[in-house]
Amino acid sequence: RVPICPVAAACAALAFFVGQARFVDRNDAAAAALDVDDECGGLAAVAASSRGGDDVACAANALQLRSKATGLPNSVHFPHDAPNARESLPNGVQLERWSSPHSHHSGGLMPAEITDRPPHVTKIVLKPGQRFPPEGARMTTGEDVMYVFAAGGVRCEFCRGGQHDLTVGDLFFTTAHRPHGPLVNHGPSEAVVMVASMHRYAYEIAGRSKARSFDVLTTQRLLRDPGPDKESKGWGPSGLAKFAMSEKCWSTGKVMVHNWGEMLNMPNVMAVRLGGDCFVPCHEHPSGALYFVLSGTFHIHGDRGPFNSTFVAGDMRWVRPNFVYGPEYSGHDGDVRLIVLGVPGSMTPGMCKR
Repeated sequence: RVPICPVAAACAALAFFVGQARFVDRNDAAAAALDVDDECGGLAAVAASSRGGDDVACAANALQLRSKATGLPNSVHFPHDAPNARESLPNGVQLERWSSPHSHHSGGLMPAEITDRPPHVTKIVLKPGQRFPPEGARMTTGEDVMYVFAAGGVRCEFCRGGQHDLTVGDLFFTTAHRPHGPLVNHGPSEAVVMVASMHRYAYEIAGRSKARSFDVLTTQRLLRDPGPDKESKGWGPSGLAKFAMSEKCWSTGKVMVHNWGEMLNMPNVMAVRLGGDCFVPCHEHPSGALYFVLSGTFHIHGDRGPFNSTFVAGDMRWVRPNFVYGPEYSGHDGDVRLIVLGVPGSMTPGMCKR
């Protein structure tokens, strides 16, 4: 990373400029500049220091971070066994909800909107034969939502213009007011669908008007899991060199990725697979990121101080834009599978010293 704030005055100017951005007003930017003084030991001291380096980078990074996302935590964890609320629908379908601790802005929707602040997450649990919504009809939502298929087999009777069978690792994105569903568990075991939304997830039964095929093809996306194992053709290399991996990591699957780029309102999406004893170095996500752990045990260093946070299948994690953390790594058993919403992380060597 190249320092962009060699003097305190330049940093203050940057804070004021970024303060004109969509999420922050001028008063927020002024407060952000004061916060950085505490976080980095004083901008004046940084500017006068002959050391520069990490101190200057700290000030620059903190100003960008604070001015873009004032008041946001570094990360939010959504443990699979601790939802904020549970509810049972008339047909027995179970919903579990994790609420966002921060409100989202309404207005001009952008692909990063669902990741730049902590989202609301809803878990739909379907027993064999159950359907959602319980009315058994197509539905619409009042905002863009992302469905992540986390367990079992689900048939969407109308997604992106037709019927599709979906399984673990598949995703379905729809913009607001576009008909889709119902979702039906057509398998022999319990099915789980996770839903990420900016506000509390809610639906309405769609009207009788027939959706135009062009309309759903341009406002909905269906993303297929790259494959059941590391040899599947859908997986590609992560870009990490062999010398950055342990022998076990290299032999059990490496770090493999599949990326779907932003399209219209849909954010960037990554499927990630880690073999045993693999790690991803210190990095940050410019637009924030939302992690869904599909399988395995996954560790992240630095989320909440100089120690590790552990995540297991069913857990979720949000990280704010430009927060530098890491490394993140798999256990010795390996086979960690993740879905990550948000722009791919950029490596930041030397910024994860705790």
